Amino acid sequence: MRFAWLLVFVVAACPEPVDQLCVRALVDAAGNPPTGGFGGAGGGLAGGFSPVGVEGEPVQLSAVAPLTSCVSDELRATLEVVGPDNLPLPREELPLTATTTSVVRADFSFTPQVAGTYLVRVVFEPSLGVRSQTLVVAAARAEDGGVALALNPDGCLGGPWPLTEDTVVCERSGGTVSLVSADGGERSFSGEQVVVADQVLWSVARATRTLERRIFEDGGLRLADGFAGFTPSAVPGMHDERVAIRERTNGLVAAAHVAGPVDELGVLASGTDGAALFLSSQGGLIAAGGCASTCFRSVRAVEPEVVWLDASLRFGVDGLARPVDSLDVAPRFRLDFATESFAAPVRGFERLPLWVPVPGSPVSVLVSVDDGQLRLRAWTRADVLRVGRRFVLLRDRSLGGVRVLER
Repeated sequence: MRFAWLLVFVVAACPEPVDQLCVRALVDAAGNPPTGGFGGAGGGLAGGFSPVGVEGEPVQLSAVAPLTSCVSDELRATLEVVGPDNLPLPREELPLTATTTSVVRADFSFTPQVAGTYLVRVVFEPSLGVRSQTLVVAAARAEDGGVALALNPDGCLGGPWPLTEDTVVCERSGGTVSLVSADGGERSFSGEQVVVADQVLWSVARATRTLERRIFEDGGLRLADGFAGFTPSAVPGMHDERVAIRERTNGLVAAAHVAGPVDELGVLASGTDGAALFLSSQGGLIAAGGCASTCFRSVRAVEPEVVWLDASLRFGVDGLARPVDSLDVAPRFRLDFATESFAAPVRGFERLPLWVPVPGSPVSVLVSVDDGQLRLRAWTRADVLRVGRRFVLLRDRSLGGVRVLER
């Protein structure tokens, strides 16, 4: 682990004690509270959010503490860090000097070497308190691995979809859907508005107005189901392997279930244009990125195992396990990170992941839930074309194609 002390200074006043009555600082010029606390890039007490780091990359942090008028000894601070293995790292001393105001502050750079959760503590002396902060560190980027494909992503309507570790799906103009493999092989079928949900492809046959469900297995496609009476119009509805939300020929939005009849859900609620919709376990539509009649808090992301929405009465987001009965149920996960604002997909059907920005960095952290476990990995956000359940599809700028990597 490497520490680079960027700036250590004190904005503190030490007036002469009056009859041994110690006066505690109220607030500093930056508005820090009298109890002091942590700050830093992407979070801390001042911003309300906790910071998120990336392994091998420096994280800028700061800690503040108020002074009292009785402090006369040399001011100093000690950095203590406990790593993900629950073992302490070597302490670092932070000498401080007094100036003319009333709050002491230490700014420093911390470079975590492995992913995981760290406990960062700054002890201010003499007797000025301890400031603690949990720092979650995401796994580093691994964007030079995976499998590269010589496919121009701009030639795919709505962008390509990852299917397997070496195959992507591309909808071309003229109503053709192609499976493109890394070995140069390509197979096609007729269809429009294709959506890939893990190993399932949903598309609409315009001539027959049929919503078709294909399964990729044993290296080939099998037409498994067909649902009559659907249009190829784009609806911002979420899809999974067994349910698709699409528009019917009668203008109503409906859910096509593999194990049941088509469930007509009605017209889209006002204000949901461009916002993604997903089906609650009670059969209702909930809007992501905005609020329909069934939404009381803004939904940030929708994944196969969890729905992320703005936390109530605090900073951050709550993760509700799917299927969702109500947005008021107890969350499975609680995160106090600052997350990216919802951006409506250009076209419908997008599976919405949860991204945490890293201020001052081109990377963002992708939050995933795998078998009930929370996992974080950094990606260069500008290169991410689409996030699937198991794979991330990147634009490969060096080759002019795409690259498939495990999520």
